[in-house]
Amino acid sequence: MTTLAEAECRRHGWAFPEVFRNQYLIAPAAETVPRSWRWKSRAIGNWRISHCPRLPLAELVLSDGKPAALVLGIAVTPEGMVLEGRVKLAVNARSPKRVTEVEAFIAGLAGRYVALVCLGRTERIYPDPVCGLGPVWHAGAKRIGASTALAIDREVIDNPEVPADDVAAGRARYLFGHTADAEVRRAISNHYLDLADFSQHRHWPADETSFGLDGRPHRELAVEIGEKLGRNVAALAGRFPTALPVTGGTDSRLLLAAGCGSLDRIGQFFVYHTNWANSVDTEIARELAQTLCLPLTVISRAAPPFREAFTKPRFRAHMAQRRLRGGFEPESAEKGSIRAMALLPEDMLILRGNVAEMTRALRWHRSVYDDPHNTAFALEKLDVLPEASARYDHWADCLETWKAGLPERAVPRLYDLLHTELWLPHTNSAVYIRDLRHFLINPFNDRHLIHLTATIPPMIRKKRRTVNDIVYANARDIWRTDYIADRLKRRAEDRAA
Repeated sequence: MTTLAEAECRRHGWAFPEVFRNQYLIAPAAETVPRSWRWKSRAIGNWRISHCPRLPLAELVLSDGKPAALVLGIAVTPEGMVLEGRVKLAVNARSPKRVTEVEAFIAGLAGRYVALVCLGRTERIYPDPVCGLGPVWHAGAKRIGASTALAIDREVIDNPEVPADDVAAGRARYLFGHTADAEVRRAISNHYLDLADFSQHRHWPADETSFGLDGRPHRELAVEIGEKLGRNVAALAGRFPTALPVTGGTDSRLLLAAGCGSLDRIGQFFVYHTNWANSVDTEIARELAQTLCLPLTVISRAAPPFREAFTKPRFRAHMAQRRLRGGFEPESAEKGSIRAMALLPEDMLILRGNVAEMTRALRWHRSVYDDPHNTAFALEKLDVLPEASARYDHWADCLETWKAGLPERAVPRLYDLLHTELWLPHTNSAVYIRDLRHFLINPFNDRHLIHLTATIPPMIRKKRRTVNDIVYANARDIWRTDYIADRLKRRAEDRAA
C-alpha cells in the first residue's frame, strides 16, 4: 500500500512523518503499514488504526475487560479529565445495551478526536462533534483517514459534482460530505460511519432531546455553559503545553473568561499583528492582558522574526504541504496568520473558539427566528446563492435530505445544527488539519455545550446577552472591555461627528 500522501512526499523529498504530523489512517487489519511512516499502529476487531505518535490513543474496555473502542486524539470527559490509557466502562459484554452505552460515553466527550468502535459485528467510527479530526474515507478501498491523500493510492479524480475549477473561481464550495476527490467523502457531524457498508447514521441528538428552555432562566444556562467550558479549558491546559490567542472577538473573550481560573496553566498568550484589521485586535488584546496581568506575545509582521521565518521557496513548500494535508482544497487561512502561527513553539495545543460562535447566534437572523424551513436562508448561510451556484437545486435537495434526518424536536434549532454539522466540518475543521506544527483544538467542541447553547433562544444570543452573561459571571474585570466591532463602530461615529 502506497498512499498518495506518501507518494507526494517522496516526489518532493519531504519527510512524511513531519508533513502528516497529527494525522491517521484506519484500514483493514490485514493491510501492512509502511515502515517509512514511523507511525504507531493498533488493531481492534477487523481494523487497524495507524497514527502519528504525537496523537494520544486511549482504549475503552467493558467491565469484563473486553475491548470496545479506541479513541484517537484529545478528548475530555464530562468530569473535566483528559481521556488517557485504558478506561473501563460500567457495561459488560453480555449486556444488550453495550453498544448504546459505549456510544453514549463517546458522545459525551469534548475535544478533537475520532473513535473506532469494534464490538462483535458492530464496527463504527464516531467523529468529535464538528469532525475536527476528520474523517474522510474511500469506501471502495476501505480506508479512512484524517485527509484525502491518506485515503487513496492514486492521483485525485476531480469531483464532477463540485469541479475544482468552480471551487477555485468561487462558484462552488465543498459541502454535504463532498471533497476534492470524486470518490472520497467527508463525515457529517453527529453521525457514525458504519464500516459494514460505509453508510452514515445519526446518533445525536436523540429523538427525546429537548431544545426548549423548559422553565430554566437563560442566564442560568449561560452560567452552566461558562462552568463547563472552564472545565474543558482547565483539563487541556493542565495536561498539555497550551497557547491561547487573545483578540477583540467574542470567541476569544469567552475562552479567556471561562478559563479564568486556570490561566496560570496556559503557557502562552498571543496576538498577531499582520495587517490593519488586526491592529485593533492587538490594541484590545493588550488591554485584556494588562487587566488580567497576563504576559502577552505580540507577533508583528514588522519584527525581524516574522520577516525571516520563511524564505520565498520555503514558504511555497510550506503552502504546498498544507494543500496536500488539506486534501487539495483551497486555502482559506490568510497568509499573514499562517506565517505568524509558524513562530509559535512546536507541538502546542492552540485553543480556538469557532464552535462558540453559537453563543451569538451566528447563523440566525430575526426574520427566521420562527422559520426553520427557509431553504434559501439556510443555503445562504452555507454560502450557496442562486446567482453564484450552477447546482443550486442539487444543494437544496441535499439540505432537505439532511433536514429530514433531524429529530422533530431539533428542527426549531436547525440553523444551529447546520453550523455544527454542515458548515464547520468543511471550513474550520478542514483548516485545522492543515497546520503542520501545532494541534488546534476547540474547548467548545462539546455536545453538552452545543445543546445548552442551542437551548437559549437565538433572539437572546443574537443581542450578545449570552456572551455578556458568561463573561460577567467568570471575569467581571474584563466585562466592559470593548469588542472589536464596538470599538470600530464608535470610532466611525466619532469621525462622522
